[in-house]
Amino acid sequence: MKKRHAGLNSLRYSILVLILLFLLFPIYWMVVTALKSNMEAYLYPPTFVPEKPTAASFYSLLTVNNQFFVYYKNNFIVAGFAALISTFVALISGYGLSRFHFRWNRWVMASLMASQMFPVVSRMISLYGLLGKVHLINTRTGLILAVVAAQIPFCVMLMAGFYDGVPRELEEAAMIDGSKRFQTLFQVICPLVKRESLQ
Repeated sequence: MKKRHAGLNSLRYSILVLILLFLLFPIYWMVVTALKSNMEAYLYPPTFVPEKPTAASFYSLLTVNNQFFVYYKNNFIVAGFAALISTFVALISGYGLSRFHFRWNRWVMASLMASQMFPVVSRMISLYGLLGKVHLINTRTGLILAVVAAQIPFCVMLMAGFYDGVPRELEEAAMIDGSKRFQTLFQVICPLVKRESLQ
């Protein structure tokens, strides 16, 4: 039994090592290619170890192509603002869909879910036309709004699901103690949702 158990463990670890190598290979190939010269990078069959490692590509990226840091600065700005706006809108909207059951509640949730069925590419033409009408093409604001519009449906459904897991009695108890609606949301419900999501 011990030998069989050890053999199964060895097989499991071997499979895990193979999966790990498979997942790490693209990262290895990216680093190796960056250390090759232009001629060696396009050789066929390719070399898995650089014959003459060089940092010329990194030097060119950081000196000749001075737009590199501009691109990353734009990425951080767009990603940061999009995350903040999406989170705030999802907190409020998800709470409304979870706690206030009105006539069109199911239709709103179904519409949010249906919007995730279509690929983002299918919305590019209409989105480009819409941003063009409000003169936001090639601006950070336009890109932030586009990212937020793409992320909000998923974020709202996610937050609504988390809110559904919080007992209403806790919220009612806080309101009996004099807590306002938004105060209850941000001081009682959100900490509970945060704790639940981290478990």
